[in-house]
Amino acid sequence: MELWVGAVNLGFLYAFMVMGVFITFRIHDFPDITVDGSFVTGAAVTAGLIVAGVNPLAAMALSFLAGSLAGAATAFIHTRFAVNGLLAGILVMTGLYSVNLHVMGRSNIPLLNEPGVAAFLQDVNPGFPYEAWFCAVFFVVIALFWVMASLFFRTDLGITMRATGNNDTMARASGVNVDRVKTLSIALANGLVALSGSRVAQYQGFADIGMGTGAIVFGLAAVIIGESVVRGRSIHSRVLGAIAGSVVFRLLVAFALDVGLDPIDLKLTTALFVLFILITPKLSGFRKTGKTGRDRRRFPARKAWAGLAVAAVLAGGVAAGYRLLHAPGNTPAAGPAGPETVKTGGEKRLALFLFSHHTALEDVARGILDELEKSGTLERHGVTVNMKNAHSDYGTAQAIVQDMVRSRYDVIVTVSSPALQVTANGNRKIPHVFGAVTDPYRMGVARSPEDHLPNITGVATFQPVASAVSAMRALFPEARRVGLLWNPAEANSEACTLRAREAAARHGLELVERTVSVTSDVQDALAALVNDDIDLFFTSGDNTVILAFATVADTLKRRRIPYFTNDPTDVDRGSFFSVGADYYTVGVETAKMAARVLAGEDPKNIPIRHYAPEKIGINLELADLYGVTVPAGLLEKADIVRR
Repeated sequence: MELWVGAVNLGFLYAFMVMGVFITFRIHDFPDITVDGSFVTGAAVTAGLIVAGVNPLAAMALSFLAGSLAGAATAFIHTRFAVNGLLAGILVMTGLYSVNLHVMGRSNIPLLNEPGVAAFLQDVNPGFPYEAWFCAVFFVVIALFWVMASLFFRTDLGITMRATGNNDTMARASGVNVDRVKTLSIALANGLVALSGSRVAQYQGFADIGMGTGAIVFGLAAVIIGESVVRGRSIHSRVLGAIAGSVVFRLLVAFALDVGLDPIDLKLTTALFVLFILITPKLSGFRKTGKTGRDRRRFPARKAWAGLAVAAVLAGGVAAGYRLLHAPGNTPAAGPAGPETVKTGGEKRLALFLFSHHTALEDVARGILDELEKSGTLERHGVTVNMKNAHSDYGTAQAIVQDMVRSRYDVIVTVSSPALQVTANGNRKIPHVFGAVTDPYRMGVARSPEDHLPNITGVATFQPVASAVSAMRALFPEARRVGLLWNPAEANSEACTLRAREAAARHGLELVERTVSVTSDVQDALAALVNDDIDLFFTSGDNTVILAFATVADTLKRRRIPYFTNDPTDVDRGSFFSVGADYYTVGVETAKMAARVLAGEDPKNIPIRHYAPEKIGINLELADLYGVTVPAGLLEKADIVRR
C-alpha cells in the first residue's frame, strides 16, 4: 500500500507544478521551459532558508516569489523584445542553473534533520501510518487549492487571463494590456512551479540542483492525461483535470514498478499508457458516414468507456507477461548493470539499489554480490537479492524506495550518495547499509561513526585526492600550476575539489579551476586552461568531465600535459597517473556489513566504517613522452602498469 499511497502523495505535490504548466500551455499556448529551472529555484530557496533558521512556511512563500520573478523574466524577454517564447524560456532556464547554485551554495542541501512542513506533519501525526497521514493532509490541501484556483479563474482577472489566451487580438481591442496580463500569468505559473519544488524538497528530505530535469515533460504529460481523464469544458473540470493528471501519472509509474518493470523501460511504458488514455475516449466519438452525412458513434453511448476497459485489459496482460518472464525461475542471471540479479533463497530478501550506471558503482555492486555468495551468506540465510537502478532519475528513485518499503525487504543496500539520500528519507524502519558514499555526515544521516540514524550504517569512501596531489609533487617537482575542471552540480565533485584545494596548498601548487555544467562545456573550458599555462591537469570524482575523457586525454597528450585522475583504470584510456579507491573491495566490505545485519545485528550498534583502499595505475608510455622517470618503489606499488 505504501507504493500507491506514496505515488498519490507525489501526485499531489507535483500538482502545483502541473497547474503552472496548465496556465502557460493551455491558457496562453506558451511552451514555457522555464519550469525546469524554477522548480529547482523553489527547492533551493526553501532549503537554503530552512537551514538558515527561517520558518518553513515563510520559506515556501519566498520560494513562490522567487519562482514568480523567474517567470516574469521570461515573460519580459518575450513581450518586451519580441523573443520567441520557447527561446526566452530556454535563456532564463539556463541562467537559473547558475542562480540556483549561488542560492544553494552547493549542489545538494540535505533537510533530513531540519525542521520543515513534513517534519511538522509527522510531529502532529495522531498515529496513522506515515504515508497515509501525509496523504490525508495533502488531500485537504489540494482540495482547497482546487477550489481557490477554480474561483480565481472566475474572477475578473482570471477571466481576463483566459480571454487573453483565447484571443489576444480581441482582448487588446477591448482595452486589455495583453503583455502585462501574459507577464502576470507566466509569473503566477512559475510561482506555482517553485511552490511545488519547495514542497517536494521538504517531502523527499533534500534539495538537489538536478531535481528539475524533465519537469516540463512531466507537466505536459500530466496536463494531457488530465484532459482525457476529466472531460469537461468548465474551468472547475479543467483545473481538476490538471490535478488528476498529476496523480494518474505518478500512479502509472507506481504500477510499472509494482509489476517489476525495469526503470530502463519506465519512460516507454508510461508513454504507452498515456497513448492509451488519449486514444480510447476517441473510440466513442462521432464520425460522418454514408451519403446522408449523418453522425453515428463507433460505440454506443452506454459503452463510452469500453476503450478504457480494453486498455486496462491490455495493460494487465502486459503486466502478467512481464511478471511471468521475470519470475525467479525464468530470470537469467544478470550482471550488476542488468535489470535484476537474483540469487535464489527464499527466507530473506535483500534489495541492492544503485542510483545510476557507472563503472565504479557497478564494481561495488559486483563486489557485494561476490562476497555475499563466497561467504555463504546467501545460502546460510536463504537470501534473494533484487537489483534496482534509478538511472539518475530522482522521481524514479523515490518510486523505487516506496516499492522497497512496501515490499518489506529484510535489508536494503544502497550504492552511491544519491541512493543513500533518497532511501534514508523514505525508509525509517528497514535496516539499511550503504556503500560508495563520499561523505555521509554532510547528508545528515550521521554526526559521527557511532552517532547515526538507528536503521542505517555503512561504508564511507572518500577518494584519495591528497595522494594524487602528493604524487604530482613527487613526480614533477618543478610543477607550479595544476588545471582542474569540475561541475558544481555534483556533490562528490565539490567535496573532492575542496580536498584538492587543501592538498595543493600544502604542496605549494596553484590550483587553476574552471567549472562546467554539461559535457559539451568541457572542450572549451579545457582549452581555456591549456592556454593558461598549466603544468599538470587533474580530474577527481566528476562524472561530467569523465564523460568527455577521450577528448580531454587526447588534448592533454598533444600538449604534453600530464593527466592525473582518481580512477586507476583511467591509465588504460589515456591518463598518466591515477590513484583511487578499489571499489570492488569497497563492495566486499559493504557486503560484510550487510551480512552482519542479515545475521540479526542491529545497524544502530554498527559504526560507520571509513574505508578507501588505494589502487594505483601508471602509464609508462606517457612517462616516456613527458621525459619523467617513475621511481622503482612507486612502480612496485602500482596495481596497473601500462607499458
